[in-house]
Amino acid sequence: MQERTDAVVVGVSEVLRPGREVRTTASGTVTQVHVVEGDEVVSGQPVVAVDDRTVVAMEAGAPLFRDLEAGSSGDDVRRLEEFLAGIGLFEGTPDAKFGDETGVAVRALNDANGWGAAGSRFDLGSVAWIGPGPTVVGEVVARVGDAGASVLFRTPERTIAIAVSHSGGSTALPEGDVVLEVGDVSVPYVPGSGRIDDPDSVAAVVAELAGAGQGAGRVRLTEPRRVKSVPATAVITDSDGTVCVLPDVGMAPVVITPIGGGIGTVDLDPDTDLDSVLANPTDVLDEYACD
Repeated sequence: MQERTDAVVVGVSEVLRPGREVRTTASGTVTQVHVVEGDEVVSGQPVVAVDDRTVVAMEAGAPLFRDLEAGSSGDDVRRLEEFLAGIGLFEGTPDAKFGDETGVAVRALNDANGWGAAGSRFDLGSVAWIGPGPTVVGEVVARVGDAGASVLFRTPERTIAIAVSHSGGSTALPEGDVVLEVGDVSVPYVPGSGRIDDPDSVAAVVAELAGAGQGAGRVRLTEPRRVKSVPATAVITDSDGTVCVLPDVGMAPVVITPIGGGIGTVDLDPDTDLDSVLANPTDVLDEYACD
């Protein structure tokens, strides 16, 4: 009886999702760009200037979608108030109603960033929504001199999965519970799925790839499988495809079903009723067949 830990070499590569675009609705000409690739951008931070009016980053659970002024109400007003409170301009309690305190805070925002002509009215173009928290600049899109630029920068690409490719050939993927090994990392894998989506597993493989984006790994059984192994020279194959071995000289052939093998060996199911084999029937017998 033998134990086999089947393993097959596979290719692995990161599956990337494009970065998110950070935009502005401000119309005019870009007169200054305040961010560079790799910057972490937080709420209230200048991103660009359009017609010399500064557009600042805004953290919020969702973007704003309209200009706001005294009398406006709704969840977007609450998000504006929370943003203004977060950058130290609003001292009241966010209540989703654009009242006097909100107007004072908006006027301070406008005066500080060149939007003074708007008074206490909030202009949607004065902010660029960056998401619910700080973000990182992956690619700066806006350039000084651009007219009517809407996309300011993109966040970095993000790895969302690991693709697993198997060239096939004569070696099939192991059947049963398997893992994918990449360097020193071992993560669960479903044979035939072609990818790994579990975030923790993805992160572990990405760390092992160390920025290369792709590499090689191997898929192996989590537990060795038990087999009954016989010499390849003992196996007889008839013209009709029947496969057998002879337990010994003068004994009846035993039909077998190979399930794998190695160099010079053929693996059989461990329950195959066979205690011995004639290793070289072609050397000791003049005639041999499975029937």
